[in-house]
Amino acid sequence: MFWSIYEPASEAWGMTFPEPLLRRLVAVGAARIHAVRTDERPVSVLLTLVGRSHWMCWLAAQTAEGRRMAASYLAYDALFAEAKAAGVPYVNLGASVGDGAEFKHHLGAVEMPMFEWSRATVSGAAGQRFVRALASVRQSVGTWSK
Repeated sequence: MFWSIYEPASEAWGMTFPEPLLRRLVAVGAARIHAVRTDERPVSVLLTLVGRSHWMCWLAAQTAEGRRMAASYLAYDALFAEAKAAGVPYVNLGASVGDGAEFKHHLGAVEMPMFEWSRATVSGAAGQRFVRALASVRQSVGTWSK
């Protein structure tokens, strides 16, 4: 059911995840699918990664019919109800594309800052600092000459 909507919708996206991966995540309980149907046809689907402290809406797709009827609101409503019943205090709605931020504000979402951590060896970190310092000096001095 998820794949029948996700696959055609994701053809226009820059990143598509393989069906075996998505099926495996659901099979082992690492992800859940919420779907909205009309006349037994799925029109909107969510794939949510689930954890102990929070859940994350990772993938969402709709048909044109689902979009016209705003079916994804029903899918998110079911997701929030399930998360609340499971005692999960946070649901991350994922990255926003296009009108995604406005849609999420309708759901009561609040934007939160994101932080990125990276790990490097001491010599690698020192090398990165050196390159940044060199770039800074080049900017303040201008072009290098011999």
